[in-house]
Amino acid sequence: MLGATVGSDVYGAVRRVGRTPIVTKFAMLQFLPLIPLESYYFERLNKPVKTGIPVLARFSEQGIVGLRLARINWLSVAVTYVRALGAGLTMIGTIGLAGSAVSHFSMPLPNEGLLAIVSTLILVTAAAIALPTYYFTFSVSDRDKAIRTACASVVGIAADPAYVTPDIAENVTAFVDDVLPLDVSEVQEVMRAPHGTSADVLVLLLLRCRAMIALGGDREGLERMSDDLLLAMPRGV
Repeated sequence: MLGATVGSDVYGAVRRVGRTPIVTKFAMLQFLPLIPLESYYFERLNKPVKTGIPVLARFSEQGIVGLRLARINWLSVAVTYVRALGAGLTMIGTIGLAGSAVSHFSMPLPNEGLLAIVSTLILVTAAAIALPTYYFTFSVSDRDKAIRTACASVVGIAADPAYVTPDIAENVTAFVDDVLPLDVSEVQEVMRAPHGTSADVLVLLLLRCRAMIALGGDREGLERMSDDLLLAMPRGV
């Protein structure tokens, strides 16, 4: 290949709730993820923007629709590298098996059988390394799932505002303050005794509560408040 493509793309989908996983945006070379840049509650990718000189060098930037996390999700990063290793080993093993097959039927090579055995072992190793990342990294605790599912009913993305960047958290609190049909004293009363409050109001208060954590509020008190709001919500919200 004469040219090279550098830029960014997303990898390492983990902790999925509904259709929303957590992913990480990486600086990449060709299809190889190199350096983690930022993590997101991910909804979709926009059409990539490509610039540069065709054939020689190109830059590709993926636009992400989602909510950016305040910190890189290192599980997503680890999963990305493990899957990349598995993909590389799969490629090597497949090439080795193809070579042994061609050798067997057309051009015999020395140690043809050994090549087939080694290639098969490489493929088995690749599967053992990569496949578990697709089964064991999507699990989410019941509490986190309940929070993200409730927030998705308003935000449209199954995200926990406690972990987003401060600017996003500020937008969440501003939105809730605009639409919540309660004054400050009523909000405080609901937060003390949320049972009997409508589900819509409870979800809005949960959104605000979680966003306040991202803004540096009293985490312990806000986490207890989150639990009270979750207990007061009807099932399925």
